[in-house]
Amino acid sequence: MIFIWITLSFIPVIIFCIAYLYYGRLWMGSYINQTPISLGQIIRISMRGSKAHIVVNNYIKARKAGVHVTLEEVETHHKTGGDIPQVIRALISAKRDGREVPFQEACALDLQGKDVLKTIGSPIIPIKRNHNQN
Repeated sequence: MIFIWITLSFIPVIIFCIAYLYYGRLWMGSYINQTPISLGQIIRISMRGSKAHIVVNNYIKARKAGVHVTLEEVETHHKTGGDIPQVIRALISAKRDGREVPFQEACALDLQGKDVLKTIGSPIIPIKRNHNQN
């Protein structure tokens, strides 16, 4: 009888340890990269049906690159079926080229099915034409 109680008492501990290893790694990564996200926020992201590692890792990548975006915006775009890694890469590419593209605009292009990285990520270089043809 005691063996059963001991076994049953370890099950919640094991579940907690597994959950902490998964969510704790994301939390520690956000803390190390100076984009603090609470452990509760990470767990709530998963409970709302989003993939926490995709949302958190892309949020960290965007913030490190200087892209102004909130965790809620990243999660919302992920929940609507958007390709968050592609959008973040496009915004980072635009930022490196010296262009500020709003996150909402990039999300709208992504949800329209357009290739955001090609549309936003590469600058359009105007062609100079010589109009002085004699």
